[in-house]
Amino acid sequence: RHQAATDSLEDKHMDACIEEAQVHAQRRTLSPFLPTTSIDLATIFDALQVGPRHVMVDLGCGDGRPLIAAALLHGCRGVGVDISQECIDSARAIVTEEELNEDVVNFFQLNLLEDRDKALGLLVAAVEAQATEAEAKTVVIFLYVYPTLLARLVGLVRRLAGACQGGEGRQRVVHVVTLTYHFRGPLIEGMEWTQVGGGRFHMHSLR
Repeated sequence: RHQAATDSLEDKHMDACIEEAQVHAQRRTLSPFLPTTSIDLATIFDALQVGPRHVMVDLGCGDGRPLIAAALLHGCRGVGVDISQECIDSARAIVTEEELNEDVVNFFQLNLLEDRDKALGLLVAAVEAQATEAEAKTVVIFLYVYPTLLARLVGLVRRLAGACQGGEGRQRVVHVVTLTYHFRGPLIEGMEWTQVGGGRFHMHSLR
């Protein structure tokens, strides 16, 4: 007679626990999963004229949609990182399903806030490997994350942009592109700053 009420109570408590876990997960990651729309991707690919001599880096890549689309549509190489192993597993599964070579687009589970020197070293090595293969002249660093995370990545992005540009005799153009949520002011002194797609994208360019 009381089983239905017991089941209902159990469900309510389970739902409450799941909601609490989601809140804690969001506090830990500082940014929930934000999928980039196809229209937004087309806008930025067109603005940057993305092609085979580009390498795209997605910080907080989620399921890897931007990198996979860039590879499939424009022959662009990519490196993606995300704190969520579930997101990385999903991205790798899509790469397999689309029959992309993992050497063209690779993904890493990484906490960008925990050990920044290690994160920077891994990212620079991965970008250099891809850039060498593609003889890349341009690196695009892409971020579509909440301001709570964006504000804490400023230093890392500055260092990554400088490292990706390269040293003497190996100058590359580096574009740091944000969608919806943006950095305040130029990331590096002398960086060009433009808006794309009606202001949805902000682009900081280092030449």
